[in-house]
Amino acid sequence: MLAMAPGMQIVVAHLGGREHVDYFRLAQDHPIAFDTAMAGVNWPGFDPLTEEALGNIRRRPELFLFGSDFPSIPYAWEHQAEVVKSWGLGVSAERLVFAENARRLFRLGTA
Repeated sequence: MLAMAPGMQIVVAHLGGREHVDYFRLAQDHPIAFDTAMAGVNWPGFDPLTEEALGNIRRRPELFLFGSDFPSIPYAWEHQAEVVKSWGLGVSAERLVFAENARRLFRLGTA
C-alpha cells in the first residue's frame, strides 16, 4: 500500500499495539503517525508501554497524536490524557502530541 500511494499519510491506531516496533521502523521512511488511544492504559487486551515504545515517543514526538477513541472507550476520556502526561515527555513534546501534530496533519494552521 505504501508503494502504491507514497504520499498518503497513515495514522496507526493505539501506537501500533504489539506491532509498534515494526510500524516505527516504517515511519522512518514513510509518512506514518501514531495515535495514543488506549496506549498505556490499564485495560484488558492492552499491554503496558514498553521502554522501547516510550523511547520512540520521546525521541520523535512529532510522529505522535493524542487520541482518546472518545466516545467509544470503557473509561473516562480524561484518563488517556493523564496516561500521556505520565510518560514524562516534557512541555514541548506534550504540546506536539496534544495539539501541534494534529494541526499539521489536518493542515489547520496555528492557534
